[in-house]
Amino acid sequence: RYPLSSPIPAVRDQAVRIVRKMLEAAALLGGDTVLVVPGMVTEDVPYQEAWQRSQETLSSLVPYAAGLGVTIAVENVWNRFLLSPLEFCAYVDSFQSPFVGAYFDVANVLRYGYPDQWIELLGPRLKRVHFKDYRLDVDDIRGFAHLLQGDVPWPRVMRSLAAIGYDGWAVVEVTPYRVHPEQALFDAARALDYLLTLS
Repeated sequence: RYPLSSPIPAVRDQAVRIVRKMLEAAALLGGDTVLVVPGMVTEDVPYQEAWQRSQETLSSLVPYAAGLGVTIAVENVWNRFLLSPLEFCAYVDSFQSPFVGAYFDVANVLRYGYPDQWIELLGPRLKRVHFKDYRLDVDDIRGFAHLLQGDVPWPRVMRSLAAIGYDGWAVVEVTPYRVHPEQALFDAARALDYLLTLS
């Protein structure tokens, strides 16, 4: 609702207020990273404008994040933006700050890339990782799946994370089951235990 890339100044101002509150909450709770979706490309917001506006707006937040000791981690979501690993790296690097990094979702790139290659290119920029799976035979929003139930090349992903020395959090992002929602937690934990043996 409040993209940092919005052409409407009041919307961008609200986005800045929201990110500031997220940073404050993270610092108060002892966290060191917040997830931020940088912007989105739409019919009314061309790619270059999304890049420029979101970069300018996010830049204004970097000193505040640094003062709190909290990193802004930009996530790759289905927003028609940051569609290649080289571009993702360039975007993060444009801030020239250790308080801006990447929050990488391994399943979100499966439609147009290979998550292990993204991980290796992101390297030290990688601050957090989302783990979920994706079924290419469904290939729309319904294709997101629980761990080990899709087409994410997990052995390669885990090797790439080990190769870059990533030792941060792996956040499992899956929906609960419809009938027994609590069981999803246990199944995800068991799948994650298995994945961690692959590195």
